[in-house]
Amino acid sequence: MTVGGVPYKRFLMSAVAPNETKGPDHSILQFKMHQLGQVRHPLSALVELGSWSSGMSDKYPKRLRKKAKKGMRGWPIATIAYYGPNLSKATKVAVSIVPTENAEPTELRDWKLENGDVRYEPAIAEEILAFIDAHSALSVVMTDGIIGCPHQEGIDYEGEWCPVCEFWHGRDRFTGQRLH
Repeated sequence: MTVGGVPYKRFLMSAVAPNETKGPDHSILQFKMHQLGQVRHPLSALVELGSWSSGMSDKYPKRLRKKAKKGMRGWPIATIAYYGPNLSKATKVAVSIVPTENAEPTELRDWKLENGDVRYEPAIAEEILAFIDAHSALSVVMTDGIIGCPHQEGIDYEGEWCPVCEFWHGRDRFTGQRLH
């Protein structure tokens, strides 16, 4: 298998910091995959590597991904959206429960991290699963990546663009591409 024409094993070894013996630096790996156009679900790289940073369990993030892959299984639906200061780091995840077709969400909860990535935190994934189960959601819909700034217009800032997340200035929130 190759990634961007580079043998996969060599690609992984290039993602390991020289003085690091614990395994690949996942932020470097994700950045390299993004550069090569190989971006998939951010957790899939960790599963493929067969490791989880700091030895944490993949049990809950894996269950969350599995629920999302099952597709439409009925109502209510749980929606999961990731937000971050750029396309490589999600610092917020928002989960809503939509009870029926054409209805507005009845429940909404979010989780935030100052440091780290919410997609890689088993404790957050476990809480999300408990939230989904508590509201008897039959289907789960999850964004493929980060869909914008974690700050809310009118709540965290006023104006068209967030003053904290300069990366998103002039970008489409769903693609990350420049608008002009």
